[in-house]
This record gives sequence, C-alpha cells and structure tokens, in this order.
Amino acid sequence: MNAKTPNKFSLLPSPTPLDSALHSERDIAKHRRLYCGHYNDCLSLSVREGWAGFTCLNCPLKDLPVEGLRSEPFAHQRRNLDSA
Repeated sequence: MNAKTPNKFSLLPSPTPLDSALHSERDIAKHRRLYCGHYNDCLSLSVREGWAGFTCLNCPLKDLPVEGLRSEPFAHQRRNLDSA
C-alpha cells in the first residue's frame, strides 16, 4: 500500500454535521454516499445527535470503492416502501 492509499481497516466513518437538511437530489448526490456500507450508521448517528443534516465529503472512507452494491435492488426496495 502506498502513502496515498488509505488503510480501510484503520479508518472509521466520520460524517460531518450540516446546518440545514439536504432537500434536492443534486445536493444529496453531492454530499452523501448512499451505497456505502456505513451509510445507515452515519444516518442513525445524525438522528441521535439531532443534526439537521450531514455530509460524507470529509469522511476518510469517501474515496474507497463501494463493492457489491448496485442501484437496481435499492430502487426496487424504495418503490415497495413508497407504495406501502
């Protein structure tokens, strides 16, 4: 591993609070990594702490590849939740 490659085993997810909630899909796409394996934990942390919103832009894990996740199952799951 070279100096520019983070060691994913020594890094922890680190969401950063925002002063306001994210409303547009464009802002969400810019600030969040929805398919990250830690996303639900970061979302839960932001709720527990009472943050208005959070960003993944400063997270040390933001540039690591997200493996094994595709958007199709997520989209179908959301569609089923929306129709319930």
